Amino acid sequence: MSVFTCPNCSHTTHIFGSEGVSRECRKHGLELLGDVPLDASICEDADRGKPTVVARDGPLTDAYNGIARKVIGKLWE
Repeated sequence: MSVFTCPNCSHTTHIFGSEGVSRECRKHGLELLGDVPLDASICEDADRGKPTVVARDGPLTDAYNGIARKVIGKLWE
């Protein structure tokens, strides 16, 4: 989770810098599996007992599904 978008003003802040996560992955020889935006709805979904991928459609769900696809692909390698 490296990007936060303010729900009030829509300003986006890169928590670790715009390329911070990618840079750290490269530094340690790791593949970046994905980027999940920091969003309060993730906590709200969890509190209701519904994972975000079940509770809603959109960019958050797409981010999680993309990571899951990459992990599954790695398992089949």
